[in-house]
Amino acid sequence: VALAEKTVDLAYAHFQKPEKTVVGIELSGNPHKGSFAQFRPAFERARKLGMPIALHCAEVDTDEETSEILEFFPERYGHAVLL
Repeated sequence: VALAEKTVDLAYAHFQKPEKTVVGIELSGNPHKGSFAQFRPAFERARKLGMPIALHCAEVDTDEETSEILEFFPERYGHAVLL
């Protein structure tokens, strides 16, 4: 989780550059490891900084986490094949 906060810092530093070398931040990876809840504070901070957010969800049957991600309302959903 501390690494997620550092990732937000790094992404934001590049997001602010005029050439926009970073255009947003994303959650993806193995849906059986970790959870959105543990990274939510980092994504909330990224949102407050004005960064667009993409979250992968509904790749596997995890209704509770999918609901939490849908309620967070990111700018983009990745995969989302089991909605």
